[in-house]
Order: sequence, then C-alpha cells, then structure tokens
Amino acid sequence: MLFVSPEGKLTNLSANYYTETATEGEKYQETKITDITTIAKLVREQLKKEFPHCKFSVTSERAGGHSLYIALVSANFEAITNFYEWDHLTDTPKILNLPQKHHAQINHYTLREDYEAGLNNGTILSKEAWDVMKQVAEIATSYNYDDSDSMTDYFRCNFFLNLEIGKWNKPFTKHS
Repeated sequence: MLFVSPEGKLTNLSANYYTETATEGEKYQETKITDITTIAKLVREQLKKEFPHCKFSVTSERAGGHSLYIALVSANFEAITNFYEWDHLTDTPKILNLPQKHHAQINHYTLREDYEAGLNNGTILSKEAWDVMKQVAEIATSYNYDDSDSMTDYFRCNFFLNLEIGKWNKPFTKHS
C-alpha cells in the first residue's frame, strides 16, 4: 500500500502496518516521535505560533493508551453559536437554543468536511471556530499514525485525539 503525503511524497506502509488503510502524519514520518508528552509540547508550541489570538489547553494522558487533549479556552471570536439534536424523522437538525455556550466536545473527523452550517457533535460552531479547530486537528494529526480497523475491533495508533471548546471546569471565553 502506498501513502501520499499532502506534498506528494510516497511511502510504502504495507511492510509496517496491519490494515490497508493505515495513515501516517507528515510530522510523524519525519520524527517518529511516540512520546505523548513530547507531542503535546510540540503541538502547544505550534498552536501558540499559528494562533496568537487564541489560548489553548494542551494536555496528554497515558492511562489506557496515549491521548492528546486540546481545548480552545479563549479567542477573539464567539466559538459556539448554538446546540442541536438530530431529528431522525425529518433528517434535519433541531436547534435547542440553550443559554450556556461555553463548553462542547468536538468530533475531529467532522472537521475534515467543509463548513456548511457548522454542525459538529451536537454543537453549532462559528465559521471562525470551525476554521481554527480544523487547523488544530490537522496540526495534531500530523504527529499521529493510525492503523486501526473498527470492523475487526483492531485499534493501533500513536494517540487518540480529543478536541473541545472550553473545558468542563473552565468555560470558553471571548476576549477582545
């Protein structure tokens, strides 16, 4: 199996991986870093450079596998515009108009899509938040490899990525 990086670089992954859909991020290909604490530090530094108008919490955890947690805790824009639940009868989102718009977990797989209505995991993100979090996910996954196959319950990756707007104990704030 061949993997093509965004720069057009070909890599044969068949020799090292179990599945045919295995992927390697560009930074992982260059560095082969697997220490989650080091990855968190590198991602934190890159986010500070890329988004000087935003404040992030970047933490890591090793229990039960490596996990990288990234939360947008402050920015100069509103991040969450509303919340929704999916109406399966009409196959459309139902707006909830909840007063608290300070915390939400974000699905980084949904961020691969173009911004349409900002729908992500029960949250409606602003265009600015979508664009920032999409880049955050791209930066983080550049340090990852993924050789998982959920159909056979086989999971092998460098780390699991968790994205949030705000944190459960520290709400998102807009600053000027």
